Amino acid sequence: EQQKEQWVSLINNNKEVFSLKGPAIIKSLFKLENKPVVAWPMILDNKVNSCVFLVVEPEYSQIYLEEGELFIPHLRLGTKRIVLFSKLKEKARIDGLTGLFLKRFFIEKLYSEIERAKRYNTNFYIMMLDIDHFKKINDNYGHLIGDAVLKKTASIIMDSLRHGDFAGRYGGEEFIVLLPTISKEKTIEIAEQIRKAIKDV
Repeated sequence: EQQKEQWVSLINNNKEVFSLKGPAIIKSLFKLENKPVVAWPMILDNKVNSCVFLVVEPEYSQIYLEEGELFIPHLRLGTKRIVLFSKLKEKARIDGLTGLFLKRFFIEKLYSEIERAKRYNTNFYIMMLDIDHFKKINDNYGHLIGDAVLKKTASIIMDSLRHGDFAGRYGGEEFIVLLPTISKEKTIEIAEQIRKAIKDV
């Protein structure tokens, strides 16, 4: 476990890894194993998306580096598929206009939170919000302005939440927020913060 943490720490802060343009021997990683570390980066959109590392004996480092070229295309294709699947999955649960979770995914998250609260005897609160007289905004100023109001409202809601809170678009101008492990007083405080921020726009 300690060795894993060393690897993660060193790689995450390693400029040499993230500037790779192709397979290479990463000299700055020698200190981990006292042996050469061969790296095969998966480069997507001109950025290192992921990377395969292999600790090798010094005399075989160049051979591994060259042989890796044979399987790199397959790994790159697999990586592209994973990225594409992740993007499609994300789109299926995120509202395209506001960036908040769609109602269906939010309800799934709510059921999970109910089970978690039962298991650990914790509490949570749900906040429902809507925009007063939103139809008048659309009627008087048009749907583009209405969309801008929805986006701004969603942004204010997200900026007011804690890490681990969830916000969703429940309906046209209706929003819903899930606040796990929180007090009633703190929930009211967050609600008032959102109300005041919207009022002050």
